[in-house]
Amino acid sequence: MIVSKNVKWRWWFGAFSAFLVPFAIYLPTVYPTYCFFSDSGDFIASSELLMPPHPTGYPWFCMLGKLFAMLFPFGEVPFRYGFLTMLFVPLTSLMAFLLLMELTDNAPISVATSWAVAFGSTLWFGSVAAEVYNSNLFLTMLTLYALVKFWRTGDKRWFYSAGLTVGFGAAHHLTLPLMVVGGLIGFVIAWHWLPKKPSPQDWLVAFLLACLPLTYYAYLPIRAPKPYGYRLWQLTGDDPAKSFKDFVKYVLGLRFRYMMGVTPVSQYPRRFVDWFRQGAYEYTLLFVAGMLFGWLSVLRFTAFWLVTLGMFLAHLAFYLGYGVPDIVYFYTPAWTIAVLWGGLALFCLWDWAKRVHGLLAVAVLAIPFVSAEFSVANAMPMVWQTDKFRGRRYLETVLRDTPQNAALLVSIDDVLFNLWAIQAVENKRTDVLVVSVYQWQPILLLMRKVVSTTADVYRFFNPYPWHLRPVKPWLAEFDELPPVEIVKQCKEHPSPAPVVHRSKLVVPPEGVHIGTMVVAEVEMCVDGKVATDWGYLWLICRQGTAITDATGPSSQSWGWWWFYQPFPAADEGERILFKLKVALPLVSNAIPGYFEFRGMPHPRIEPLPNNASQMQILWNKATQLGTVLGWGR
Repeated sequence: MIVSKNVKWRWWFGAFSAFLVPFAIYLPTVYPTYCFFSDSGDFIASSELLMPPHPTGYPWFCMLGKLFAMLFPFGEVPFRYGFLTMLFVPLTSLMAFLLLMELTDNAPISVATSWAVAFGSTLWFGSVAAEVYNSNLFLTMLTLYALVKFWRTGDKRWFYSAGLTVGFGAAHHLTLPLMVVGGLIGFVIAWHWLPKKPSPQDWLVAFLLACLPLTYYAYLPIRAPKPYGYRLWQLTGDDPAKSFKDFVKYVLGLRFRYMMGVTPVSQYPRRFVDWFRQGAYEYTLLFVAGMLFGWLSVLRFTAFWLVTLGMFLAHLAFYLGYGVPDIVYFYTPAWTIAVLWGGLALFCLWDWAKRVHGLLAVAVLAIPFVSAEFSVANAMPMVWQTDKFRGRRYLETVLRDTPQNAALLVSIDDVLFNLWAIQAVENKRTDVLVVSVYQWQPILLLMRKVVSTTADVYRFFNPYPWHLRPVKPWLAEFDELPPVEIVKQCKEHPSPAPVVHRSKLVVPPEGVHIGTMVVAEVEMCVDGKVATDWGYLWLICRQGTAITDATGPSSQSWGWWWFYQPFPAADEGERILFKLKVALPLVSNAIPGYFEFRGMPHPRIEPLPNNASQMQILWNKATQLGTVLGWGR
């Protein structure tokens, strides 16, 4: 598209605004140090040491991150990776602006739509620490922009560029190649309406260029034989250096195939409603306009709408059935396409309104700006925090208090990966063997002392005959003896019923990460003859969560759960004062917030809460012990 000199300022000013506004607003929210966001620690450690991270390898991002961290000499290493991650958002916003300008030549709608794309809360939440979702979105927008430029100018180099960006997407995050499959189907359907048609030779060149970035994967088998620490993905059957078959398994992420398509098709409508509801919350007016009226743009942007519709449907067809806990981050590309449709729909409405009345056209132009403002207001509470160093303090405290040459067993990736990163980047406490619960082997207990900072290991394996005995509010040792001690005989209570002398929670002053543990202490006297018939039951519920089967442990939402510690046998025949010091799990996939703890003596013969009704009855009977702040990143 040739732009005359008298309108070039709209392009330059719009591009400047589309990039600079998200950049300026995002920058203060980047974490300056280690935090607890998902896989950020794994990407930092893997990139710094050029070792394979978890499947699918993400070679383009890891090698780019290594180069960027070397050339960008500001801040801590985690900040450099977070800054790089953040930088892809204003670049994505810029691509969205340029894309819509090519289609509409309307600067206000293009700028406002680009801001709406940038300020979705899920995208923002995943852009302040090392992650791959927004760089994948940038490559998606860049591919669409190159395709539209080819249609507008006929310059085949743009078509070849689209093929190249798809290749970079394939060497980074497999979402873009997945969407391209649907886009190609839309391309074929839209063939009659294509402004420019690529020749067979053009397809061949684009395909060869798409294959070129796949060479990034070559470093995975080269570096795989040199793992660090105990983060051996090879132990779980993912060794890209073992054979070509294992290499393909690793690159395609087939270790996660048990999560693919696990959702029955009958539940797709419900999941789509959840997808729609979350998208409407994050992107507000533009998203709703795109989903309800985006199809109107097919009259003026037929080829673009059909291609993006194919990408949209391919994306949802896969991810609506994908059962990973962090599925919300995978929804971002489909949400973004809907926002682009909303921008095009409002452009069509504006084009009609300006012929009716000027004020009506101005009102239409205001809609995308208001939508972007709503998105910023919704996202702000999630990304602005007063203390961004809490994660580093916690991680360093755990490493400091771990015994010399011990194995530290961790069951939540947020904590695990960042502990690896501190060891790999800063060479701190390398004597500690940080072990994923998925790779834990009981033989470790024969080789060295084993401790844990996450008490929810009971979710993953039966530690019998081992127990967790807390030594710090954030650390517990594996012990053959249960965390119950006989203090003395108790003659204060002649009644045969158990009596609780004292019960309290031992919580760090800053609260506790939702993937770690809370220490509870209880002193209770029981008749020694029937001690083995009793135990103490802790009940945990997130404030504001209804106790229903839909929020229980079996639903994996973990809005409420429980922990039970039985008493051991006592030789004495009289009443005995028992002291319990137990590590209670604050389950990792619970939502951050405040959690209420209650407790009560509970006989072994009575059932533990297997459903919401049983939990509710016990909850009403139990004594309140306190409320704990469970924080996320």
